Amino acid sequence: MPKNSRPGRMPRSFAFPLSAAPAQVSVSGTNAEGIHAHDGSDTESVAESIASLATLNQDRSRDELRAERAKARNLAEQLESLKKRSGVQDDLIASIREKLAAREEEMSAKCEANDKQAAQIAELERQLHDIQKSSDERVSVLERELSAMKEALDQATRDSAQLAESRSQLQQAEDAHQSVVNELSSAKQDLEKALVSLEEQKALRIDAQNQLEQQSKLLSDTRQELHSESSKLNDAQKEASAAAEAKASFEKENTQRRKAEEMLEQERGKLAEVEAKLQETQLSLSRAEADRDAQASKLADAESRLAKAGNREDIDNLTTERDALRSELDHATKQLADTNSEPANTSEMESLKSELADAQNAFSESQRDFAEQMSAIVMQHQKDMEVLSRSSQSQLEELEASLKSEKDAHSTLKTRVSELEQQLSTLRAHEERAKKLDDELSVAQKTVASLTELTSGLERQRSTLEEELASVRAAAEVARSARSVPIEDVLAQLGITGDYVRVC
Repeated sequence: MPKNSRPGRMPRSFAFPLSAAPAQVSVSGTNAEGIHAHDGSDTESVAESIASLATLNQDRSRDELRAERAKARNLAEQLESLKKRSGVQDDLIASIREKLAAREEEMSAKCEANDKQAAQIAELERQLHDIQKSSDERVSVLERELSAMKEALDQATRDSAQLAESRSQLQQAEDAHQSVVNELSSAKQDLEKALVSLEEQKALRIDAQNQLEQQSKLLSDTRQELHSESSKLNDAQKEASAAAEAKASFEKENTQRRKAEEMLEQERGKLAEVEAKLQETQLSLSRAEADRDAQASKLADAESRLAKAGNREDIDNLTTERDALRSELDHATKQLADTNSEPANTSEMESLKSELADAQNAFSESQRDFAEQMSAIVMQHQKDMEVLSRSSQSQLEELEASLKSEKDAHSTLKTRVSELEQQLSTLRAHEERAKKLDDELSVAQKTVASLTELTSGLERQRSTLEEELASVRAAAEVARSARSVPIEDVLAQLGITGDYVRVC
C-alpha cells in the first residue's frame, strides 16, 4: 500500500460533499435535462465500475491467497521432504517457519486491509447512491425552480409589456392633457376677450340706459303734449256736450217716439187679441164642421140601419133617432153659417192692420230722422278725433321706433351675454375635464412607479437567479469533470493501486 494514501479517507484533490443539500437556484430547461441525463449515466457507470472493480479485486485477492496458501503448502511439503531427504537443521526449519508465519501474518494483514478496502468501496458505492439520489432530487428541484423562473420571466415579460403599454397610455394621457391645457389657454384667451367685449357691452348698455332715460324724458314731454291735446279734447268734449244737448232734444223726440211705439204696441196687443179671437172662431168653426160631419155620418148610419130594419118597433126607433140626428145636423150647419157670416171681426181687423201700418211708417220716419242727426254728430266727432289721433299717432310712432331700437340693442346685449355665459360654461367643463385628466395622470404615474418598482425587483430577482444558475452550472461542471475522471485515477487518489491489487 502506498505511503501517501490512507484507507477510508479521500485525498484533498478529490474532496467533494457526498450528500450536500441542493441549492435553491434555477437553470434553463435544456441544461437541466442534460445535467440530469449526464449525472445519471456517469453515476451509474462509476458505480458499475467500482462494483466490478471491487468484485475483481476480491476475486483476485482470494485467488492470490489460495495461490499463496498453495505455495505455503508446497513449501511445507518441500520442507518435509527436505527434512526427510537431507536432514535440514532445526534452526533453518524454525527460521523458515518464522518467515512463513510472518508471511502469513503479512498476508492476513493484507487481507484485512483488502476487506477494509472492500468496506470502503461499499461505503463509496453507498455514497455514490446517495449522490445519485441527491443529484436526482437536486435536478427535480432545479427543474421546478426552472419552471418557476420561466413563469417569473414570462410574468416579467408581460409586466414589461404592460409597463410599455402603460407608458404609451401615459404618453397619450400627457398629450391629451397638453392638448386640454392648450385648449384651456385658448379658451381663457377667448374668455378674456369675451370679458373685454362684455365690458364694452356693459358700457354700451349704460349708454343705452342713458339714451333710454333721455327717451323717457322725451316721453314725459310727449305726455305733457298729450295732456295739452287732452285739454283740446276737453274742448271737443264741450262741443260734444252741446251735441249732447241736441241729443237731449232728440231724446225728447225719441220719448215721443217711444210713446208712439207704446201706443203701437197697444194696438198690436189689440190686434193680437182680435187675431186670437179669430183663431178661436176658426177653431170653433173647425169643431162645428167636425160635429156636422160626425152627425152626417151618424145620420147616414141611421138611414142605413133604417133601410135594413124589418121590425116595426126598430123602424120607429131608428126613425126617431134619424130625426134627432137631422135636427142636430141642421143646428150645427146653422152655427157654422153664423160663424162664417161675421163681417164685424174682419172689418175691425182690417182697421187695426191699417192703423198698425200707419204707426209703423211714422216710427220708421222718426227713426230715420234720428239716425241722420246722430250720424251727423258722430261724423263731426270722428273728424275731430281723427285729427287728434293723427297727431298723437305720429308722436307714438316715433316713440315706438326709439323703443324698438332700444329693445333691439337690449336683445343684442342679452344674446351676447348668453353667448359669453355659454363660453364660460364650456370653459368650466374644460376645467373639469382637465381636473379629471390630472387625476387620471396622477393615478397612471403611481401605476407606472409601482410597475417600475416591480420591474426593478424582478430584475434583481432575475440577476440573483442568474448568479445562482451560474453557480449551479459551475458546480455541475465540476461534478461532470469529476465524474469524467477515469476509475483508475479515482482509485489511485483513494490509494487503491494496481500494485496493491496485484500484491493482494
